[in-house]
Amino acid sequence: MVAVGGISRIARAASKLIFMDEAFSTVAEKAIKESVGATTWRNIPKQNWKKAPSSVWNALKKAEAETCHEPFWSNLWNKTIKGFPDDVIKAFQGKKGLWGTTKAFGGALLKRLPLLFVALEIPNIYSAYKDEGLVGGTVELAKSATKFAAGMAGFIAGQALIPIPLVGGLIGCFATDWVVGKILGKSHNEKKAEAEEKQNEALAQQQELYNQMMGQAGNTGGTENTQNSTGNIPIPTNIPRTTMTPQQLMAMQGSLYGPGVKGMMDQDFMEMASGIGNTGRFNMIA
Repeated sequence: MVAVGGISRIARAASKLIFMDEAFSTVAEKAIKESVGATTWRNIPKQNWKKAPSSVWNALKKAEAETCHEPFWSNLWNKTIKGFPDDVIKAFQGKKGLWGTTKAFGGALLKRLPLLFVALEIPNIYSAYKDEGLVGGTVELAKSATKFAAGMAGFIAGQALIPIPLVGGLIGCFATDWVVGKILGKSHNEKKAEAEEKQNEALAQQQELYNQMMGQAGNTGGTENTQNSTGNIPIPTNIPRTTMTPQQLMAMQGSLYGPGVKGMMDQDFMEMASGIGNTGRFNMIA
């Protein structure tokens, strides 16, 4: 039961990280700042960076414990998805000035940014299920979820450790995503694109080899093109040409067999070609 409870807590925390639950991220970011002494960007050199790794982990556990009773999925729908139009309207209301309005609108978009990342990852997961079946698709789903959760954890940590709006979060997100990507490997679509690229390179090399063969065949002369059994790539074939006249063939026959030899080889070439005398020969053979 303890193991099941631990897995359930990890799953809930991962879900809150992936979809950037506001209550969860607020608690975690505050806990990290308090642990390492992060206040403003001027205080960055004085922070206790050695405590950062343990601080991030402890902060995530604390955030999960404090928000475990929050209705996560209903909050995701009501506040994050349905609440987006209201947040945009609020961003443009009041006398905030250009910077205040931009900051408020950017915050509204940033809160929904994980949803965009998830939407962009859906084709990759679908392709994995389609190409590799249930097992391959499930593995790809787990990889994507792990990368998203780690990236959002890096975003929260970056915001706390580098308290410069948005900049610290992006640095933490990209750094964590790069590290986790090296561990988990490339996505299904990336591997698929690499395989297609190698196949195109092989086809290009094959085409280049064929062009070289055709060039050599054209230089030797007396060549014709035919197609292989698949009908895809023509193969140059040298076809010998007849260079002797019928009279020369008759003279060669006489020199080989002599005038005293009787039989089919002693027949006149023109007679054999025209079919004259075939009837008597067939009767003799019968």
